[in-house]
Amino acid sequence: MTGFHNDIEDLIQSDQWGPGYRPTVMTYLNVKKARIKGLELTGWVDVLDNVQLTGNWTLLDSEDKSTGEDLAKTPDHTGNLGLDWQASDVVSANLAWQYVGSQIIKVPARNAQAFKSEHYQTLDVNTNWKVTPALDFKLGITNLTNTQRDQVATDADFILEGRTVYAGVDYKM
Repeated sequence: MTGFHNDIEDLIQSDQWGPGYRPTVMTYLNVKKARIKGLELTGWVDVLDNVQLTGNWTLLDSEDKSTGEDLAKTPDHTGNLGLDWQASDVVSANLAWQYVGSQIIKVPARNAQAFKSEHYQTLDVNTNWKVTPALDFKLGITNLTNTQRDQVATDADFILEGRTVYAGVDYKM
C-alpha cells in the first residue's frame, strides 16, 4: 500500500482544439498549481501452484489549485485484476479486467466545456505458446465485452477501441 500527496507547479496537460477540427488537433496547456493525492494498493495471491491472481487499485483526488476544479482526464479511481494460468511449460493464459473511474473531460464540440465522463471497464483474454526459447505465438481478444465510452468521451474523441482479436509472433534474437 502506498499513499502519496504531490503539490505540483506548472503541470502540463494535453488539450484539444475545437469545435470543428478534424482530425482533432492536440495542444498543451499549463496548470500553474495542482495537487494530486491518493492511495495505491497492489497485491497478488497464488490460487494454485500454476494460477496467480494479481490486482491493483488506485484512489485519486486531483485539483487545479487555480480554479478549485478536478484536473481534466484524471479518473477518481482505477483498478486492474489479472488471473494468470501457467497451463504447462509451453502454454499460458491470462484473463485481465481493467476499470477506469469517472473523470472530467473538456469537450471541443461543446465549446470546450467540462463534463463528467462515466466509468468504464474492459475484459481481455490472452494466450501464449512458447514454441522455442526464442519463439512465441500469441492469441487473444481485447475488450471482450465490446465496451463503449459514454457520449461525453465520444464527443471529445476519446474512443475506446471495440472488441479486437489479435494473433502475433514474438521472436527474440
